[in-house]
Amino acid sequence: MKTAIVALVVFMTLGITLSSSLLELSGVETNYVYIGLGALLITSLVAFRSIGLIVIVLLVSLPINLSEEYLIQYYIDRDVLIVLVILMIIFPFAYSEFVGKK
Repeated sequence: MKTAIVALVVFMTLGITLSSSLLELSGVETNYVYIGLGALLITSLVAFRSIGLIVIVLLVSLPINLSEEYLIQYYIDRDVLIVLVILMIIFPFAYSEFVGKK
């Protein structure tokens, strides 16, 4: 039950935020099907990780939804935040694949 709740929260916050932002940046039409599929993919990558990583990723993804004027005021770039969140999701998989195996 706990995993289902964590997956639902990650899907609603991080998954939808990142997938819609990534589709917008890549120039693909922001269709609800594509946003849902991207959110499902991101949720499947994050939901079974440690709770610390999930909280950090969710906190970093919150400013992605803020207005551009607010981010410029504090010298924050939305693209850098998106790349940071993606690296936080992908790096543990890549590390365990290339370095963790013996």
